[in-house]
Amino acid sequence: MRPHPRYHLEPNQTGPWIAVFNIIAEMLKRRIVDIAQWTPFSELHVIFEVCGRADELIEQVFGDFRIEEDGRPIPVGCSLAPCS
Repeated sequence: MRPHPRYHLEPNQTGPWIAVFNIIAEMLKRRIVDIAQWTPFSELHVIFEVCGRADELIEQVFGDFRIEEDGRPIPVGCSLAPCS
């Protein structure tokens, strides 16, 4: 079965899907910060499953993700992992 063309996402595509992707990414970042307020940690690693179509977007959106605790930067790593 072929995916519906309306749901196809190309890395360099612009339009409503890029906006939706950015909204979801910002929500995830805020959720991470919410959890961080209740969970002590010294570094953060966010791992996404490689999907091919959105990998470039994930790297763009999360490549500059920074988090601080009391003005002290916490190391953040963003990685793509193959599905098992």
